[in-house]
Amino acid sequence: LLWFFLRQLLLFSLLYGRLPFVYDELLDRRIKPQASELFRNSGYQNTFITSGDCSQWLRMGEFLNRDSFDELLICQQKSWVERERQAMARVKELLKADPQTDPQFIVCFLVATHFPYEFPPEFRRFEPVAKAKDVLAVQNTAVAGNSTAMKNRQRNSANFLDAEIQQLVTSMDRSKAMFVMTGDHAESFNEDGCYFHGSRL
Repeated sequence: LLWFFLRQLLLFSLLYGRLPFVYDELLDRRIKPQASELFRNSGYQNTFITSGDCSQWLRMGEFLNRDSFDELLICQQKSWVERERQAMARVKELLKADPQTDPQFIVCFLVATHFPYEFPPEFRRFEPVAKAKDVLAVQNTAVAGNSTAMKNRQRNSANFLDAEIQQLVTSMDRSKAMFVMTGDHAESFNEDGCYFHGSRL
């Protein structure tokens, strides 16, 4: 569950512009995210898009909702790969709007590079590759395994997501849009005796 804990604090800090120590305090007081309020008051359309439903975890639905965002899209395709592509397609669609008459504030949260590191067959570039079930079996323990195969699976997933993001960025008119990319954590592949990210600080 540490992934969701980190994810909740990352999104909170990005949208509220505050340290996550006040997470519960601000949500108890029903304070909306400052970014959403600022952009909405400036005439922007606010959109939150995710390929992984995070709205039900650890109070995240209290600030990732239609009170803070005009559109809330939780992609529900069968695979993470399809969900990522659906999310990116919607972002591209929104970016076609005229920024002068219909400015957009878009938050897109993608999850393919989270374990079990999903990717389409054409991105199987690094070998050997661990199977998804083997990655899930290790979870957040220091179980001995083929760390190279697991790392390659994550690298293939990162290559897939990089390609999707590159397509988005090259399709944008960057004189009319600002693109910011961030992440909530990295991964260990037994370099420190642990796997993934729910172990050492």
